[in-house]
Amino acid sequence: MFEVLSSSKRAHDPVQKRHDYAVAGIPQYWIVDPDAQTITVLALDGKMYVERAVLKPGDIWHTDEPLSLTIDPAKVFG
Repeated sequence: MFEVLSSSKRAHDPVQKRHDYAVAGIPQYWIVDPDAQTITVLALDGKMYVERAVLKPGDIWHTDEPLSLTIDPAKVFG
């Protein structure tokens, strides 16, 4: 699950949706924050998410879960 934060809901969405997605059993939740230019990668551990990475421009990150992906936030926020 990917979510792009909006300025108007940045305080509510990451808290409420993190809970809702964990209850639904979604294995990963990525939060894209255009204002901070970060991507936060969360992974479900039991009933809660744990932070796997907070990526900023210039950080190259690779994962094989849920699919093989290499990402550089600098290209996302260009």
